[in-house]
Amino acid sequence: MASQLFKNHEDLLDLNYEFRLGKYLGRGWNIFEANRKVFIIYTVIVYFLVFGIPTLINLYAMEAEGLYIGLDLPLGNIFSQILFGPFLAGFFLAAFKVIQKKPIKFRDFFYGFIHFWPLFLTSLIANSLIGIGFSIFIVPGVYLTVSYLFGMPLVIERKLKPWQALEISRRLIAKQWSAFFQFWLFLFLLNLIALFVLSVGLLFTVPWSLCSIAVAYEDIIGFLEPRANP
Repeated sequence: MASQLFKNHEDLLDLNYEFRLGKYLGRGWNIFEANRKVFIIYTVIVYFLVFGIPTLINLYAMEAEGLYIGLDLPLGNIFSQILFGPFLAGFFLAAFKVIQKKPIKFRDFFYGFIHFWPLFLTSLIANSLIGIGFSIFIVPGVYLTVSYLFGMPLVIERKLKPWQALEISRRLIAKQWSAFFQFWLFLFLLNLIALFVLSVGLLFTVPWSLCSIAVAYEDIIGFLEPRANP
């Protein structure tokens, strides 16, 4: 738990905190392990809707020659981007409830769609800026990827506007960016190994990773609302 409860989100920028990597990974795994069935089922659904269907759409588009929207952007990619934010939020919503020692139900994963637009815009802005960063040079892309780790949780739990949440996340994480980078790098390599060694391993590593980020958020920032759901 954060050392104090910050009711004014601007006060978060004055926060000095201790980064505890081992705690975040360990407790993140415990949250996933205690609710393994629902997390795995949800992960399968996310993969199918956010990655599987868009891939099929793009394959069909290649044959149909024309299902592209401006700048030769595949229709499947548009579909994936629209769904990504609210579905990603589902992992955090469930993890937050477990951290608050509340039972989770499968429908809790889908509450992100109640506040679809803020979550969609947060994902769109973050992914666009990260993509630009990687296209310019890998370092800006990595910097923003790490810096925006708390962007989505801040929209979910503090109900901040997308750009406001991303900026507060960036400025707060900048205080211990190297520690967060090690955190992100471990999770990145973990999921990369799971992908190439045995793809089914992602059903474990993806929710574990996001639960660990949720734990870090609660430990550093703490919860303002009695419920994590929007």
